[in-house]
Amino acid sequence: MKKQKDAYYFSHDYSTTNDPKIQALLGKYGAKGYGVYWRVVEILHEEQEHKLYLKPYIFEAIASTFKDEVNVVKEIIEYQIKICELFKKRGKYIYSERVLENIKKRDKIKEVRSLAGQRSAQIRKEKSANVKQIEINAEENSRKEKKEKEKKEKKIIEFRKENIDWKKLLSFFNETFTKNNRVFNDSNKNKYLARLKEGYTRDNIRRAMLNVKKDPFHSESNFKYCTLEYFGRSATLDKFGFDYNKNPIYIPTK
Repeated sequence: MKKQKDAYYFSHDYSTTNDPKIQALLGKYGAKGYGVYWRVVEILHEEQEHKLYLKPYIFEAIASTFKDEVNVVKEIIEYQIKICELFKKRGKYIYSERVLENIKKRDKIKEVRSLAGQRSAQIRKEKSANVKQIEINAEENSRKEKKEKEKKEKKIIEFRKENIDWKKLLSFFNETFTKNNRVFNDSNKNKYLARLKEGYTRDNIRRAMLNVKKDPFHSESNFKYCTLEYFGRSATLDKFGFDYNKNPIYIPTK
């Protein structure tokens, strides 16, 4: 007797005893006949093909369950088939339309649950895909914003770079300090551009050179420390790049 891999629940109808077929069975064999009936129903549910082949060991097994004689169990089952028509016989096996109906209902429920599970899995998958897409979009937007920011910063640097006439600035420096520098190297250019990016102006650079020229320390040292690199420093521009000699404007308190 082959059993299915899984065991399934099936209902014992509370109104079964109102069925004339069951009443006839109870009248003939009492609770014993009723018990044998439900045991056969259970076996039919468990069987892979939902058929019960009436082989000797089947009667032996059921008789063992009820602690009764084999011939009594066999008689009860024959009565259920022939008289009560609770089971139908075809060849050497019996089956139950009630059981087959239960199986159909069970399979239908399984199908509905399976479809619901698949739909639920699909929804989770779609949600996961949507979340992932949102993350990808956010990352892509962040990348675009960063690229755009870098492009703008590059344009600002290029703009500032284009607005520094290196030849004129070099000439102004040489004339101011009586120098003879011929090259404004890239290292110094980058320092000047960095100062412009920080907010200093070309006027601050020019003013710093003019103020240093008037500074006693530098003039006494014959402008020994006055190099192009020196005027690319924030400290130099902070000290000499602004006109601190102007009289402050008086603003009366209220």
